[in-house]
Amino acid sequence: MLVDMLRENELIVHLSMNRVGVGAKAVNSLAKLLLERRNMTVLSIADNGLRDADVDDLCAAIEDHPSLVRLNLSKNKLGENGSYILARTIAENSKLEDIDLSWNHFRGASAGEIAKALRDNNSLLKMFLGWNGFEDAHGLLLGEALKRNVRLQELNLEGNRITDQGFIFLCLGLKGNETLKKLMVGQNPISNRKFDAVFDKKKHAAKPKNFPPEIAKEMNENGTISGVLAFIAGLENSALTVLDLNGVHCDESKVVARLAEVHGRKAEFKLFCNERSYRFIKKKRYNPAEEAIQFIRKYVQEKNVSLAELFSELDSDGSMSVDYDEFRQGLKKAKIPLTALQVDYLIDYLDKDKDGEIDFSELVIGEEEVTRRINERMEQEHNSDDD
Repeated sequence: MLVDMLRENELIVHLSMNRVGVGAKAVNSLAKLLLERRNMTVLSIADNGLRDADVDDLCAAIEDHPSLVRLNLSKNKLGENGSYILARTIAENSKLEDIDLSWNHFRGASAGEIAKALRDNNSLLKMFLGWNGFEDAHGLLLGEALKRNVRLQELNLEGNRITDQGFIFLCLGLKGNETLKKLMVGQNPISNRKFDAVFDKKKHAAKPKNFPPEIAKEMNENGTISGVLAFIAGLENSALTVLDLNGVHCDESKVVARLAEVHGRKAEFKLFCNERSYRFIKKKRYNPAEEAIQFIRKYVQEKNVSLAELFSELDSDGSMSVDYDEFRQGLKKAKIPLTALQVDYLIDYLDKDKDGEIDFSELVIGEEEVTRRINERMEQEHNSDDD
């Protein structure tokens, strides 16, 4: 009945049927509907007790669907058999951006299939795999997937069976990843052990290849988590700004103190630990030349003059070029509130060819460069607030 209603109303593109007792028959009808309705964008059928056999036709319909961007199959009973067709759907679909498979029965081989599918996907932005049975071997597979994935921004692995070893392998994947912003691994049995204890030869735990010796040393001194944080802080191209370790056993004060020490390259980094959040912000470097240009921008705006008109006041002979003394005296005469230090730095910054003179084109280029940098910083701060 409901599917017939949906078939008649093409304006509905967001369908949520959570916890309503949807059975195999209804799911098959939904699959047929998806084959007909190519404008559907969101499908959520969570908490319906769906089993592997119930989603075969549905996944087949989703695999090449041109519009579906969000799929929620959380809190069902999907496991090994369902993982194969779901993995194929994840690997092949080029439109899905958000998929929630949390609170299912993915473990062992089935969890491995899902992990490997992420490696081949080129559309997902968010993937939720929490509260399944992902283990250390899957941490290795997911780490390898992150090295190849060029789009994923958020990965949730909360409440699985990942220990220190899997956590290390997972985070090693960040070295080749430039997109992941959020990694959530809270409520896993990560115990903050030392590197040599994690990769004990007696337990046949193979050490990762080409592992940075300085990070291994850090782990032996301060534990897995401190070492991983030091590793992440040293990744110049990593986009990771949020790491959730809530519910993970560690000495919180030591971990936070260590992160504050190693944190440096990232503009901002957020750590969630023991239900608390810590925000680390990179100190802004004082740039006298940039500040001087901002004062000049403010001056021309308040006086309602152009940059060219200001320069003409400094350029007495109309040559579109002034020497250093003319530049200093002109700024002073215009009463632009700059210190001698700021003017010195500004001259050094603007005179690109170091010929002893400031050309009008050099002033324009300098102003444009500073404006671009300010806009980029504002955008980064805005994106960080959204995260």
